[in-house]
Amino acid sequence: MNNRLLFILVLLGLAALWYFAGRHDRSYRAAADRPNDPWVFRSVLDKQARMITFALDDHLWVAYSTDSCSLYKAWEGGVDFTGAVYNMRHGPQPMSIGNAWFENAYRQPWTVTHNGKTETPRADYKGHRYTRDGHAEIMYDLVLSDGQRIRVNERPEYVERDRQRGFERTFTIENAPEGVEVSLHTNVASIADPVNIETDGAWKQEAVESLPTDDDLRA
Repeated sequence: MNNRLLFILVLLGLAALWYFAGRHDRSYRAAADRPNDPWVFRSVLDKQARMITFALDDHLWVAYSTDSCSLYKAWEGGVDFTGAVYNMRHGPQPMSIGNAWFENAYRQPWTVTHNGKTETPRADYKGHRYTRDGHAEIMYDLVLSDGQRIRVNERPEYVERDRQRGFERTFTIENAPEGVEVSLHTNVASIADPVNIETDGAWKQEAVESLPTDDDLRA
């Protein structure tokens, strides 16, 4: 067997390996419907280090801090990929572009209540993963004061219902001790009507603030 034939066979073998891997990893298929490839990535963002961004749809990008494992921002537009690793420009860093749907007001959003005592756990980032059904999850542990860990797998996703755009967050909780109540504190924005907020958990609304619309500003 000459060297040229061996080289061709190696290329064919690598192509076949990539093809079969792509068939089993549905994230390749899902990426075609996302506005960026890769559609989940780590970077500095808006001058904040250690961020992870999910490019869910042209209308919805979301980013989380991997330090606090809290949602940072949801916006429409994308990311300006500026910096040494993207375009050899030293100094500038990636910035979000476009209008924000929502900016989180809670840096430490989680509380855990057990036996009448409530604490704010430490968040420990555990990475992200693609799921077989074309989604992606951010994974983190809530570390209690006694060292116990509660795993949270959070799946952010873009949804459309009745021609309305929405942001869906799905949480899977693992290893929670019996009788423990896990709570997430959040603010919401860009909601036309509070009835559009849906959850299968307990929802407690503390305050409502109405912001002026374009019609109000023109009046």
